[in-house]
Amino acid sequence: MKSHWIVGMILANAAGCLFSQTAGNPIQAVGQRQWTMGLSGNYMNQEMEYNTAASKRVLMKSMWGVNPWLGLYGTIGMVQLSLDDDRPDIADYKDRFRFAYGAGLHWQFDITDVGNEGLGIWGDIQVLKFNSQGSFLKHIPVQDDTITRTFGMKYDWGEMLMSGGFVLPMKNMRIYAGGVGWVLQRKDEKRETLTDLSDVIWEAQTVRGTYQSGLWTGAIVGVEFLLPKMYSIVIEGLAFNRKNYQIMVGISQTGSSDW
Repeated sequence: MKSHWIVGMILANAAGCLFSQTAGNPIQAVGQRQWTMGLSGNYMNQEMEYNTAASKRVLMKSMWGVNPWLGLYGTIGMVQLSLDDDRPDIADYKDRFRFAYGAGLHWQFDITDVGNEGLGIWGDIQVLKFNSQGSFLKHIPVQDDTITRTFGMKYDWGEMLMSGGFVLPMKNMRIYAGGVGWVLQRKDEKRETLTDLSDVIWEAQTVRGTYQSGLWTGAIVGVEFLLPKMYSIVIEGLAFNRKNYQIMVGISQTGSSDW
């Protein structure tokens, strides 16, 4: 197999939806017995219940061409989750980067001839899982003391992204656009604790629950720049509405395999 080396990474920043993975990087089906390695940086923000959830993601994708139009891939990487509580007296939640993993499939068909490539239709479905742990804090002044109310949180995060649309080849680039559907299932654990300056004064039992987002729908658009030696750089935007969106930048390389 020809070697695949990722030579760079660009992290994108935005403000506003939860998060999902990238549909592109690359958007083209990799071809039978072709192998693509890609690296992407994502930032998303989304309003959820009383919180605004945001994440930074660095994900590596490894995609194998099953046949000329279908690729299967796995993803691994790191995700950092933060939650901005809308209540002004609650300190926000921010976790460190944690391990994430997932899998998906990607397909594309050419439907007309445009130069060496045709106008195509593409589709993608993928899942991603990770865990997050942290706390919300509230400080309560009491005479000469301060009591801290701590909401210790654990999240078991699982999401699915479904997308599809059209891709138009142009000189040294591909432009793609389409629709997306996104679903989150999150298992939560909360443990509330009260402490003063010296000791724990009260601790509640752990409360468990499940949050399901329902189906979020939106639009996706991206551009893939074609570089020498089968490299490509992708810039992609995904939006559910003006306050809920994602920006992604990624780089990938495709090579043939002797398998």
